[in-house]
Amino acid sequence: MYNPGTWENMREIIKITGEINDVMKRQASVIHDMASLPESERLQFWHEHFFPLERREQTLRERLVIVGQRMSTGPMEQ
Repeated sequence: MYNPGTWENMREIIKITGEINDVMKRQASVIHDMASLPESERLQFWHEHFFPLERREQTLRERLVIVGQRMSTGPMEQ
């Protein structure tokens, strides 16, 4: 049975998962860039460049949980 709500939730899960993947790639890049800095500059660089990405990742993961819960409590297909 076709359920448009389920398909919409799946599209949202795929979109959020892609966004998390992009953020994690940017995090890896920041870590790589940070390694080339003098130690005295790393902490500030970390706070300015990594922490915002970490917050973004957390927000996206929270959205992913909400969509997953919405799917598990939605109407059951028979």
